[in-house]
Amino acid sequence: MYLYVHAETPLEDLPEDLMKLVKQLTHVMDLELSEQRKLARVDVIEVMNALEDKGYFVQMPPGNLKPDLHYGD
Repeated sequence: MYLYVHAETPLEDLPEDLMKLVKQLTHVMDLELSEQRKLARVDVIEVMNALEDKGYFVQMPPGNLKPDLHYGD
């Protein structure tokens, strides 16, 4: 799973249910998104819209993969 977070969104502002789902975040990279940039498995416009609207976007693995998710207590 990838969690894209808008640079201006404090992690404390992410929804509690989302944080329970991911448990612990690990910073992987910073991306500068634009309409011309292609992402491997998701539409960049969809990601950009979610970042502007909600401050985050969750990208799940393809349907045939089972993510190793940790659920809250």
